[in-house]
Amino acid sequence: MLFFIAAAFALGWVFFPQNSLLGTRSAFPIFVALALAGGCGWLRIALLAGAALLVSLEHGIATIVALGICAAIALLSQERTMAFTRFLLMTAAGCAIYLLVLGAASQGRVAPNIHYALRDIPTDQFWYFGVRPNEYLPEDWLVLFSPGYLTFASLWIVGLMVAAKLWRVRSPFAMPAIFLFVYATFGTVSQFGYLATENLQGSDRALILLWIFGVVGLNRKFSTAAVALGSLVAILVFGYAGRTDIAHVWPASRPVAGEFLSPYWREHLATIDRLTPQGTVWSVYAGLPEASRAQFSPSFDYIIHALGPRNRERYAAAFDTAKPALVRLDNARTWAYGRWLITSNWNFYRRVFVGYEIAGEDNMATLWKPVPMPPASEQQAALTKAGANCVAVTDSKGDGGVFELSLDYSLTNPWNKLPIMGQTPRLIASSDRPGDAAISLPPPAAYDGTWAIPLVLKPGTTVRFCTNVETFLPGVVMQLNDAKITSVPVTASARRYLSELWN
Repeated sequence: MLFFIAAAFALGWVFFPQNSLLGTRSAFPIFVALALAGGCGWLRIALLAGAALLVSLEHGIATIVALGICAAIALLSQERTMAFTRFLLMTAAGCAIYLLVLGAASQGRVAPNIHYALRDIPTDQFWYFGVRPNEYLPEDWLVLFSPGYLTFASLWIVGLMVAAKLWRVRSPFAMPAIFLFVYATFGTVSQFGYLATENLQGSDRALILLWIFGVVGLNRKFSTAAVALGSLVAILVFGYAGRTDIAHVWPASRPVAGEFLSPYWREHLATIDRLTPQGTVWSVYAGLPEASRAQFSPSFDYIIHALGPRNRERYAAAFDTAKPALVRLDNARTWAYGRWLITSNWNFYRRVFVGYEIAGEDNMATLWKPVPMPPASEQQAALTKAGANCVAVTDSKGDGGVFELSLDYSLTNPWNKLPIMGQTPRLIASSDRPGDAAISLPPPAAYDGTWAIPLVLKPGTTVRFCTNVETFLPGVVMQLNDAKITSVPVTASARRYLSELWN
């Protein structure tokens, strides 16, 4: 039973956080709820709320919103004075603690960090992640009827009923339950970026804890038995679903033949050392190679982050300045997200493919060494209009090649000022080729309405590209204003690499 409870609460993701550290980032809101239920003072709870903001702004904001709603409910209750003041102090002090620690950690650069967190990340959250191979709204709305989402919906509905019941009987667990319900609701906001039930683990954990509060806080035996049974079923269901993740946590790491690393990793690091005994290694996903050399990434650790327009330019500029001796790219031949990363960050990848040749490759990465700039390319392509929002690109010389398609577009969005929902329209460029099924374009208001993507042409072929907007909001219209095609003089191995990906 303890195993299933640990899996149900996604504790494996807390101790073995894996992708995006989500288990760790969503842990502090649970601590806030437990502190509320335990009657801790407002300052201790404010410290936990500030920690929630520092660890994850998304889950921290959900925590602050939940505390604020608890304060509003307390204001309307019979115990308004003491409870309202307490929750108001928690909310304000939690925000103040976050700003103070952020200021100390960033040497006073609070405003740029707040701009990144509240402007750049939300701007990129939808267009950058909400595209293939991910599932996203509104294109994949039927996914919401899959077992994972239906289970969460059931848990959410019953959680609402339990919280309302605890409030009606004036249980001491009423406010902690309301906090958990509001947090669990606002904790689902990432689903508007892309659909993934694993991103609901913080909300799952909160709702299961809410049910447990119901077991403890309800007075009627029938109600208590019903909630207890529901809590047990939820723990068993979520526990069984998470059994694999939690199972990876229990075994202690032990060296094999004196080595902690697998033969695969040892060979990978040895190849990097052989190719580049000294000098800067630039990884789009920085990690063990940098750590083994006691190096920090010259720029952001992960290009997959929602960087925002200014930081994307800084990333490319830092690459130009660093002139790394080795570039380590995720192998797009073996990684499902490889083409997405190239098309969404072409401004950076173009630099690699023009100035570097492949020097090593395994299932995890391709390793690129700098070479002299290739001569100007003689490949040519012609672009013609092929409809209101479409263009056709034809290989003119019959040799094929790698080109850059620059699109100039605009968007009419009457919902643009609406938080979250107003940013959900997806601007898509696509062709009939599998690799171009859905290339996401950024919002023109943030990225000046111009975006470049790679286009690999087979000899003598024509590719038709069209743009459209995918949204459930009425009145949203996208217009393709102009398009340009230019030749990109990539190195020989880069051309072979890209041709395999798109042909």
